Amino acid sequence: MNPSSSPNRSLNPTRGLNLYSTGNEVTWFSSTVDEVNELKPAKSKAFSISAQDQIYGTSSLKSRFSTHEASSEKDDSSDFTLVLPSNRMYIVIPGLMLSIFLSALDQTVITTAIPTIVANLDGGSSYSWIGTAYTLAQTSILPFCGIMSEVVGRKIVLYTSIVLFLFGSAMCGAAQNMLWLVLCRAVQGIGGGGITSLVTIVIADITPLQTRPYYTGCMGVTWGLASVMGPLIGGAISQKASWRWIFFINLPTGGLSLALLIFFLNLVPKPTVSFRVFLRDFDFVGIITITTGVVLFLVGLNIGSTTGHWAHANVLCYLIFGILCIAGFVVNEFYTTRTRIITPSAFKTLSLTSVMVTSFLHYYIVSTITYYIPVYFQNIKGDGPLMSGVHTLSLAVVSSLLSAVSGMGIGKLKNYRYPMIGGWIVLLAGTGSMIAIYYNTDISRTMGFLALTAVGTGNLFQPNLIAVQASVPPALIATSCSAFMLLRNMGASVGISMGAVIYDQQLTTLLKGTKYSAGLSYSQIASIPNVSEKNFVFNAYANAIRMIWIVNCPVAGVGMLLSFFTKQEKLSQSVTEYKEKDKGFKDAP
Repeated sequence: MNPSSSPNRSLNPTRGLNLYSTGNEVTWFSSTVDEVNELKPAKSKAFSISAQDQIYGTSSLKSRFSTHEASSEKDDSSDFTLVLPSNRMYIVIPGLMLSIFLSALDQTVITTAIPTIVANLDGGSSYSWIGTAYTLAQTSILPFCGIMSEVVGRKIVLYTSIVLFLFGSAMCGAAQNMLWLVLCRAVQGIGGGGITSLVTIVIADITPLQTRPYYTGCMGVTWGLASVMGPLIGGAISQKASWRWIFFINLPTGGLSLALLIFFLNLVPKPTVSFRVFLRDFDFVGIITITTGVVLFLVGLNIGSTTGHWAHANVLCYLIFGILCIAGFVVNEFYTTRTRIITPSAFKTLSLTSVMVTSFLHYYIVSTITYYIPVYFQNIKGDGPLMSGVHTLSLAVVSSLLSAVSGMGIGKLKNYRYPMIGGWIVLLAGTGSMIAIYYNTDISRTMGFLALTAVGTGNLFQPNLIAVQASVPPALIATSCSAFMLLRNMGASVGISMGAVIYDQQLTTLLKGTKYSAGLSYSQIASIPNVSEKNFVFNAYANAIRMIWIVNCPVAGVGMLLSFFTKQEKLSQSVTEYKEKDKGFKDAP
């Protein structure tokens, strides 16, 4: 087709591309000296965005959302031509995997080293904030990362996140008191949250839907391995060397990751946004309300779960005001005229809403198991921190392997719906089997139940993420991924806190009327002289943890039912390679 030969048609240059418009049809052409290559016409249904956004998968603050956002239908992602940058994937992917490894590792690496750290820094009762500061900062920064990556560019946010993480690691290693350590753990968490969010977004920017599951599977395996190795590395370092090396060890690894990405990561350019336009269009009310709400809510959950005083005024204030801020954020996103942090249009389809909710439920279950199974092994079976980590290997290793297998399967079959449904069915069976874990259950039998559960949890990591990315146009991937990860992390936080509530309440009820109380260690229980009383206390502790598994069953049942509402989108996209010499652009920021 020759644009110049048709009447009533205009050819308008815009940043090296030409917009070809005929009434309702909008088509973009790549403009070179010798040829005009026609790209696929864009259709307009649920998400009406600019043609340039459809090609590049990005958008400016001014044009990212249009007045047609209220429509409830959604364009298949295959309707968009995706321009991919040229990358040496064998270098870029390991660089991204290294950064994900560090972010995941620091969530668990301190668990076995906490007693040593607290003793060295005279931490006292503030020990829980060593872990909470990281996860709190990581979760609260997620909504900010997606929108900022569209304002200033993916690379700037990703590199800044890695630098913040490394700076926080260095300062944690140099900490001289608990306040210093907790504050620097928060800095680490901000960097870790940015890394987690941006790696997911960058993967979507540099890979088409049809091969993306392979790469997200690699990230899933990396995350799983880091979670497995974290407690083992932390315990070994704290026993054999100084606990400070738990943090210093991040520096060379993170530095290598940063260098690989700086020199080898290429991204397609996106429209720039002036500072004036940023101030005019950015949703400051939205980012303040969601960040404040998440922080208040998670702080309330942490204080309530660690003290057990859920009815205290300070805990209730944190929770109530946190919920009110989150509710205010939701209302603001529906009515604001500024660029939304999370577009409500992404939740107007039952399919995508079910994926978001199941991601919350999935991580609720994952967090309760990974957090309280070590408690079972240590308090009921008498394991030390390292042996407890060994006994949970079946959970972590199987989950990691299934995450990779699931990603490869989705890439091969071009279908994420069936793996998702299958994962929830197996997870329901696994959570049901864990109800059979009593105080005298063989460890090998327990590890078998954990392996079955891990097949379900591991199988769900990739389908959920791919479903989100396949259900929205490229221009909405960044904010949709941020919403997905925010709900996922919130599910984990709620799971840990609810597990504490269930455990404490059940244990208090079971020990009521006896001379024994909650908070006994394995050695204290084992030293009870009366055998029947000792077995009774062991059984009470085991049944208190068992109640967590009982609650997980209906949660898994709801997740399984919701998975049937997930719609299968076509996992294919028209792809063209971005060439800087043809387009006249410099590399993306």
